[in-house]
Amino acid sequence: MVRALHDVGRRDEAGRWADAEPAHRQALQLNPRSAVARDNLGLALANLDQPDQALAAWQAASSAATAHNNLAAVLIEKEKYPEARRQLEIALSYTSLRFRGT
Repeated sequence: MVRALHDVGRRDEAGRWADAEPAHRQALQLNPRSAVARDNLGLALANLDQPDQALAAWQAASSAATAHNNLAAVLIEKEKYPEARRQLEIALSYTSLRFRGT
């Protein structure tokens, strides 16, 4: 299993997102509680231009605000600045709601 996870990481690093996505899903089948596998799945999905699925994966691993922040980071790397800004605004709205106690 360690070797399989290492191979998945190498696919991510090489930008082979289409290869990495099913591998991350397989890792989640082996360990459904793995926040790392879920986070990596979100990263692969975001890079495959599947933002809704990426958000779902990230929200399952952390908070909605973190999920939108993660998507914004991917969009910034892709130089999709207006979309990234929108995701950051959504992330901040979750944060401000939490601090207001609503």
